[in-house]
Parts: sequence; C-alpha cells; structure tokens
Amino acid sequence: PQQRERQVQPQPPKQWKERRQAVITKPARVPGTMLALLTSLGFGDAEARHFAALALTASKAAGGLGVSEGDVVASADSALRWLLSAGVPIAKLSQTVKDHPDVLTTDPATTWIPKVEWLQQQDGWGRPTVRTLCKKVPGWILRGTLQDLQNAVGRLHHLGASGRNAALVACKEPRVLLVSEPRMRATVRELTKIVGLPLVAAAALLNTPALFGLDIAAAFATLANALSDYGLDERDTQACCGNQAGLLIAGAAGTAAFTPILDLLAEIGITGEELGEVLVARPQLLLADHADVKYKLAFLSHYRLDPAEDVMKAPSLLSRNLVDVMGPRLSFVAERGMTDLLEGSLTSLFNNSDVNFAEQTCRCMHEEYQVFKLQWERTYGVSLGWVPPKAR
Repeated sequence: PQQRERQVQPQPPKQWKERRQAVITKPARVPGTMLALLTSLGFGDAEARHFAALALTASKAAGGLGVSEGDVVASADSALRWLLSAGVPIAKLSQTVKDHPDVLTTDPATTWIPKVEWLQQQDGWGRPTVRTLCKKVPGWILRGTLQDLQNAVGRLHHLGASGRNAALVACKEPRVLLVSEPRMRATVRELTKIVGLPLVAAAALLNTPALFGLDIAAAFATLANALSDYGLDERDTQACCGNQAGLLIAGAAGTAAFTPILDLLAEIGITGEELGEVLVARPQLLLADHADVKYKLAFLSHYRLDPAEDVMKAPSLLSRNLVDVMGPRLSFVAERGMTDLLEGSLTSLFNNSDVNFAEQTCRCMHEEYQVFKLQWERTYGVSLGWVPPKAR
C-alpha cells in the first residue's frame, strides 16, 4: 500500500499539453540509465549529461510524449552495439558520438544497414573491406544517404578505379566516400594543371587519395617556392609532383620536412640543374628519412671518391636498404680487396640478390657472405636501427 501511494498520479490533459511544449523548448532531464550508458563509453559526467539530454529531447520531439526514457536508452544501446558489430572500435565510439550526436537516436535498419549491405554486394568490396572502413573512419556510414554512397563509388569508377581497386583506394582514405561531386571535379582540374594530363591526375589521386581534401594550388605554390631556392624551376617541380604526388601533401604541411634532405645533397655538391635531374628521377628522396639518407651518403663518401657522381648517375642508390644491402656489401668488397668492384658501377653491387652478389659478382660462396653479413649487422647494424632476428 505504501508503494502504491508513492506512485505518481497521471497528469490531466492540460498539463500534458504544457509538458509537451516544455519538452520541445527546454532540455529534457537526464535519465540515470542514459547517463550510465554514456559513462560506460568513457564520457565525463558533464559530457554524458549533455549528450543524454540531447538524445532524450530529440527523441521526444520526434516521437511525442509516448516515447519513454527506457525506449530512448534501448534505441541508443542498439545503435551503439550495431556500430561495434560493424567494426567501429570501442575506443572510437565516444568520439563518434561527439561528432555525430544523432547516432543515439538513429535506427540502423533504415539508415546504416542498407548502405553496408549494398557496399558488401559490390564487386571487390566484401565484408572485410567494409569493416576496415568502419574501423578507420566511421563517419562515412553515418553521413548522407544510400544514394550519396552510390554516387561516391561511381565517382571512383569514373576516375578509373573499378572493383577491387576502388575498394583499395577507399581503404587508404575512407574520406573519399564523403567527397562531393564539385569538390572532386575541382581537385582533378587543379591537379591536371600541374601534371598536364587528366589521366595522370586521376592516377595520382587514386594512388594518393589524401589529395582529395587538399588545396592543390596552394600546396603546389608552397612547394615550388621552396624548391626554387635550390635551383629547381616550376617545370621541375611539376615533373616531381607527376612522379610523386605525395609531395603536395608535404608542401601543404610545410617544406621543413624535406629541407634537410636538400641540404644534404647540396653538401656533396648536387645543386641547381643537377639537383633538379636527381629529384625528377627520384622525387621520393624528398620524403625519405633524413638520418637514413645521411648514413647512406656517409657510406658512399667513405668507399667512393665522388658520391655525388654516383647519386647523379643512379639516384635509386639512395633508396637501397642501408643495413641489409648497402652497408654489408660495400664493407665485404672493401675487406676482400676487390678494388675493381669499388671503382666500377655500384648498380652491379646493389641490384641483385645476396646469392647472385656472392656467387656471380664476388665469385665466392654464398655461405661466406652470409656469415660476414650477419657479423656486420651485429657489429654496426644495431646502431643503424637493425633488429636481430628472433631465435627459432
């Protein structure tokens, strides 16, 4: 009887009408169950109360006063559990709610599930690819409609990526599924002005999809201005971007990242037109690790009279692995007194396997070189970042 007396009596119709107006104009009170749900995701108390109030207010404004607090909590819990099952990491769940508060009031069956099912049915995509997209950027599934997603995939096909290739591009940068038609056309147009051909621009975008969210013209202007200080004209910069479109991303972030590489090449005498030829042939050098290039130039300077000439003849030398290829092979040839190999072309030393290097180039047993290489790696390689192999 005491419990029955404590029950709240129903309000008259007039008060129900006034309460409905209050629900629409004022934030609803935060139910403890919704607060507990958001707190379990890692929200602070203030944030949990804020987003819980938003969810309850939106649900009652859309569904009327017949929507109970329990219904809202159950709907939000169902939506969050579906996102987890789709591949969204639990660590990203709280940030996903902050970026898209409507997640708590969305019915997956009418919004998200149709998009996932359609994408899984496309040639080359499949469930693992969709889970990867959800894991990286959950926003692609939360924004827009099914038609928007179909248009985004169609734009990738128009650029030349179909089936599995389109899926690989999306896995590299899931935000390409959120790029609008005007934005994509503007990006292709700006990049075509730099590389010269629309097909080359499309290939560059597919290989480096992060360019879709970039101001291409401003990034190229920054890059060209920085390279002009080292003697490269605008055509050289365009050629570098055509071979390595990722330079535009570095240019947008600032040229301080590859300035040390240019200084290293200038120290050994590669400047002006010669520097332009090296970078056009191997623009990846601008994105290389500074310490790695420095060690490689030091090795070449120690064993060769003119490392600048070697780099100009074969810029790909600086892309060889220092610990696995360049270091042990130069040391092996020097210790065995094979001066003819040291004075000849370095491509014969680096452009083959360990077996061919030992048996054909050095005329020795492969096992002999392997013993020397392992000893060299344990002596010098650790200081250069070499990690000893695990014992079997």
